Amino acid sequence: MDRSRSEIASDFIVKRISKNKKPFPVDIWFQPLFDLSRFKCVGGEVLVRGKYLRETIPPLRFINKLERHGTGIIKLGTHLVDEAFDYINKYCSGPGSHRIYNINVSRKELSYPGYADTLIAQSAHYNIFPAIIILEITGQDSSLTTPMKNNLETLLKHGFKIAWGDIYSLDMLQRKYNAWQAEYIKLDRRLIAATCLDETRNLIHQAHIRDINVIAEGIETLQQVSFLLKEKVTLGQGYLFSRPVTKEMFAEHYVE
Repeated sequence: MDRSRSEIASDFIVKRISKNKKPFPVDIWFQPLFDLSRFKCVGGEVLVRGKYLRETIPPLRFINKLERHGTGIIKLGTHLVDEAFDYINKYCSGPGSHRIYNINVSRKELSYPGYADTLIAQSAHYNIFPAIIILEITGQDSSLTTPMKNNLETLLKHGFKIAWGDIYSLDMLQRKYNAWQAEYIKLDRRLIAATCLDETRNLIHQAHIRDINVIAEGIETLQQVSFLLKEKVTLGQGYLFSRPVTKEMFAEHYVE
């Protein structure tokens, strides 16, 4: 897609969402999450893709614009949670289901005073057990305002799990841990490169000392899986297992 067409597509998506014109031109996809020790899918990360005519539009082309708009990103987040919860309720729930689903949360969403109450109401409406949902705080900023902390405390009390995303250094782990003691961290893909393994080993060790579960991103080789398992990291995602897939493909290939 050329630049001008890309701009037209992103502007179309942003305008419809910002003006709350439904149906929104977006859809949920999944990045399957695997148990590294069994090579078995145990859930997934909920992703968003834009739709323009017959083309799929990557999120980087419109997410930042929605963030700058203000309420646009909140409207999108609410919509995606509705879509994800409805899907999980229909295809991935039931007795014996121990899967976990990762949903990204922007700082702007987390700052919204009604965010936690809305999410709790959505989980009740779709009969979603909060403990299977990991809410990942995206971005590199580790600071949390009072409204953010209030939302996190409410969600934690209700049973949701919290993750810090984009962890790529020990310093960042410490800063984010000091701001909020999340149950999970997402290990940035750059940390499993061969040149970073000593630093990564130390970071994982420090996370485990703090009783934090580690999810590795960007796994592409069996050697990386072997390294992670030796460091007692059992959850991961990456092209070795699967690229992001449509919700239809996820149901076909990864839902038992």
